[in-house]
Amino acid sequence: MNGGNHGNHWAALAAAIFLVGAAEAQPYADAVLDLDPVGYWRLDETGGTTAWDASGRGLHGTYHGRVAMGRPGALSTADAAAGFAGGCVQIPHDDRFRCDSGTLTFWCRAAGGATNGGLVSKDAAGFGAGGHLTLRNNENGYLYVHLQSAEAEYLVTAPHPIAADRWYYIAFTFGAGGMTLHVDGDLIDSNPYTGGLAGNREPLVLGANTWASAPGGTAPLCDPYLGLLDEVALFDRALTREQIHGLYQAAATPEPATAALLAAAGAAGAGRRMKKRARPRMGRTRRVSRRTSTSSASS
Repeated sequence: MNGGNHGNHWAALAAAIFLVGAAEAQPYADAVLDLDPVGYWRLDETGGTTAWDASGRGLHGTYHGRVAMGRPGALSTADAAAGFAGGCVQIPHDDRFRCDSGTLTFWCRAAGGATNGGLVSKDAAGFGAGGHLTLRNNENGYLYVHLQSAEAEYLVTAPHPIAADRWYYIAFTFGAGGMTLHVDGDLIDSNPYTGGLAGNREPLVLGANTWASAPGGTAPLCDPYLGLLDEVALFDRALTREQIHGLYQAAATPEPATAALLAAAGAAGAGRRMKKRARPRMGRTRRVSRRTSTSSASS
């Protein structure tokens, strides 16, 4: 009797493990795709030089420099992320990025002792026609976003430093409802500026900062990010707070096959008894001169 129960237990586990290997459904990725992103770079490659766009629009990027592929990702042990150590991903500009309203979402995990650096940047030196955008951690680890008009810079920033060696879910929205910054599904700062990316024709860069780059290019890069990035998505509308929180919650949902494994193990065993400097002010506007920078990283 006991031997039979033991055999059934392991048979159930074996079946569940098979499901883990066979299943392809992924709650977080499905939730992102259901919201129809303009571009979605999962950064789960394990080789090659292409960062594939999972949105189906073909807006692929290219890995440059020191980026380690196939690192453990934010979603589960089966998910992979890209580890940045001075390199970046460059995605050519596409006019579908020139949206008046939008949302940028991603996961980040700074390496120990290196909480500063450029996370996502679609920027260039000066103001241009407006719409320059950079998300970065400053020298003291405070996450902030700057978005420019043709003559001024507008900021939102996190009230606490980003800690190293833990995953954060970041979402930034812009457009008619103003700028909002969300961390781990919660709104943490806002700014009434209603501009977007319509004037921005710069490349999109992951893992570095391009606000000192020549217009239309990516050199020189500055503020290389040291850490992991995962699941970068750009939407051409401002997602609601509920949608952003829903995406964060979807990441905590077990993958269907993993849930099956846990359920099978529980069912099979149910009958057995076991013996910085000060951070920037939040939501502010600055008028600044054209920037120059001597800090750069090769791509």
